[in-house]
Amino acid sequence: MKNIVLLALAAVALLAFLTFWESPPKLFIRDARILIPESPKADSYMRATFTRKFDDTGILSYTLDSSSGEYFKTGDRLELQQPQLQALNDAENIQPWHLNANSGVIFNTKNRVVMSGKVHAWQQVPAGKNQLRTPRLVFFPDTNTAETQSRVALTSPTGTTTAKGLKANLQQQTYELLSQVKSVHKPQ
Repeated sequence: MKNIVLLALAAVALLAFLTFWESPPKLFIRDARILIPESPKADSYMRATFTRKFDDTGILSYTLDSSSGEYFKTGDRLELQQPQLQALNDAENIQPWHLNANSGVIFNTKNRVVMSGKVHAWQQVPAGKNQLRTPRLVFFPDTNTAETQSRVALTSPTGTTTAKGLKANLQQQTYELLSQVKSVHKPQ
């Protein structure tokens, strides 16, 4: 009887060994999925960028600083974080406009810069500072013009004006407010 029990135990052990030996490893190993990092969405990445844009005659049109940028070949666009643009003017006596925003996109094919997220533009003038605030602004460097369909607040040393929509020629210092215009004048 003792021999039968030992023979049965040996047969069970041999059967267990053969089962483990012939089984695929997946049966005993947890499904360990290897997470491969997602391929980059942008075609190139940049940190701490500084750009100079010249017009067709070779005159510096604007400068642009940004904390980071991602370039996409599709659409020929550069997406920027914290862009700081300085729009230069041909006239010597007119100070440049400074445009800052949370984010921006440069579209090279249409030669425009779209700034969004707390856009703040300002220009130093003899009496103080002209300022413009809006959630979104499109700047055209070739013509030194800007426009928006969003709410806009213009502040100058002599008053404050709010409106919905703006077309501005920064070169000629003309500003067309499109609708819902309200203005408060502060005499000096």
